[in-house]
Amino acid sequence: MIKGDYSSIKLIDFGMAAFDENDQAKVRGTPNFMSPEMIIGKKYGIESDMWSLGVILHYCATSKLPFNAGNLEELSDKLNPDGENTIIDDKIEKVVNYDFPALSSKTVSKSLRDLIKKILVYNPKNRISINDAFQHEFIKQLDDEKGESNKENIDKVINNIIKFSKMNIFQKYVYFYLAKICKTEKENKTEKILFDVFDNKLSGSINKSDFFDTMSKYKPEHKNSLLVEVWDNLDYNKSGIIQYSDFLAASLLFLEYLNEEKMKSAFNYYTRDEKKNINIETFVETLLSLNIKVNDDEVTKFFKGVMDGQITYEDFKNIINIR
Repeated sequence: MIKGDYSSIKLIDFGMAAFDENDQAKVRGTPNFMSPEMIIGKKYGIESDMWSLGVILHYCATSKLPFNAGNLEELSDKLNPDGENTIIDDKIEKVVNYDFPALSSKTVSKSLRDLIKKILVYNPKNRISINDAFQHEFIKQLDDEKGESNKENIDKVINNIIKFSKMNIFQKYVYFYLAKICKTEKENKTEKILFDVFDNKLSGSINKSDFFDTMSKYKPEHKNSLLVEVWDNLDYNKSGIIQYSDFLAASLLFLEYLNEEKMKSAFNYYTRDEKKNINIETFVETLLSLNIKVNDDEVTKFFKGVMDGQITYEDFKNIINIR
């Protein structure tokens, strides 16, 4: 749910990241972030993770924990102020209405307050699901604000994606390489944010549905037939998804970082074994070394249009439209 630059995030404590159908009642985690069902020793699932997320959101919004306690017994009293739980068929049937005074602060938006309260619900079956949380007004508002702040870049990216989709096979694969060498991960921060605009479910890739939705949202004047054509050209290996590396190449926002040294590096990458020029053999050999399935007809068609079947460095710069 957190968007942006992930390079500084460290994942730890995988010893607690366990799933055992025969032991779903074992207490794991930090007490103040534990769900009520976990505290009372009942089976728990992803709903318990949602509770922990609610605690984190509350802390981020107010700098206070919603249920601060020194031990499990004290926390249990706060989560269950009325005493014993009523358990029917191993499900929590009790209703507890919590009060969150810290959320009344003017610095906490109404939509964020509503989301936190829908997460921090005693009964796990009444707790908002992760899918519904992503559709909540607060999350959608964040996406809209991010989209508006990046609208100029999004327009540029969409135009570049359309341009990229019409490139020939040689140009596309050269751009794949240039995208990798032209910018560092930190310099790709803008592209990562824009990638997340398309990958609105944060799955790590862009599927056809998300692509069409985003393109239609920002470029409603584009006909569906154009979007189909663009997608088919982008999804070059017919995998049904666009990876981040593909998006980088298609967005073309790295070109301002391009210099003679990097252009020469890209040229040499496809010459193989320091040969002077690129030909069909060296090009195909490079792609196969990367485990990329080659469309023989498309490659042959391209090189038939090249004089003598050889691409010099000057030809190379002209072919990939870099001046």
